[in-house]
Amino acid sequence: MSFLSEKLSDIHFTKSVMIMVDPFLLHPDPENDLIYGEFDPEKNENQKLIEEIQEMGLLQPLLVRRHPVLPEEYIIVSGHRRYHAAKAAGLTRVEVLVMNTNTPEEKALAKLAITVSNHSRDRSSPALMAREMGHLETALKELRKVSPDKFKGKELRNIIAEELGVSPKTIARTKKILNHADEKTKHEYITGKITQIEAIRRVDVPSAKRVTPVITNFEEPLPGQISMEVKTPMKNHNHEHSIRGTSVINQLVRITERLELAPEIAADLEISRIIADLENILTQKENIRH
Repeated sequence: MSFLSEKLSDIHFTKSVMIMVDPFLLHPDPENDLIYGEFDPEKNENQKLIEEIQEMGLLQPLLVRRHPVLPEEYIIVSGHRRYHAAKAAGLTRVEVLVMNTNTPEEKALAKLAITVSNHSRDRSSPALMAREMGHLETALKELRKVSPDKFKGKELRNIIAEELGVSPKTIARTKKILNHADEKTKHEYITGKITQIEAIRRVDVPSAKRVTPVITNFEEPLPGQISMEVKTPMKNHNHEHSIRGTSVINQLVRITERLELAPEIAADLEISRIIADLENILTQKENIRH
């Protein structure tokens, strides 16, 4: 269990109350849509969820907190997709777990729960990771102000990396964009309009000195991956080889990053044999080429 999940579980199970409520007394948290986007009932995965709830009901309660203004109403902390699907399925009562948010620490933890309870393990969208990371960092700083003792010997970057399932280096690269890019670049990156590589390039190179490469149709690396950007024209078949090679290299980078986070798996004999076989194949290919 991660550091943040452990802290949240303390109030989930010791200071929460389970009740049944009308879905129309629940309010989605606006921050959730800013991070994850609005619920689209036409998406295949959401349609399946609606059908499952129609057939079996809501199997897992929604995590909510009391509305600060409206009595007997609640704001959703975790379970926004299930909430929208339950309404679409026609449920008139849903089970919710009401968090206790009376103290400043509990309020800060409730804010953290939006990302901790919902975050995606799919790292194919660096923009989504940047939004999750930005939300986690802001909420963690609020929690650290009210509970500094909980953060002794811990760096925010490492806590965020553990929670999102990436390396601290990946967090550092993304933070570089969030902290040092101009507002236009930051907005375009967060909304997914430009890639991480383009955002980093804008941060590192002043706008007056930027030079557009001759070839830009290459596979952009995700956070933690490398770029094989080609800046000179080349024949089509060589360009295809470069793109395919980039894909393989970036796949290896993803694997390496996952092994760094799980050294016990890296030490597995089967993994060691596969890597040894790969090294042997690579040596053979190099010998043939030379």
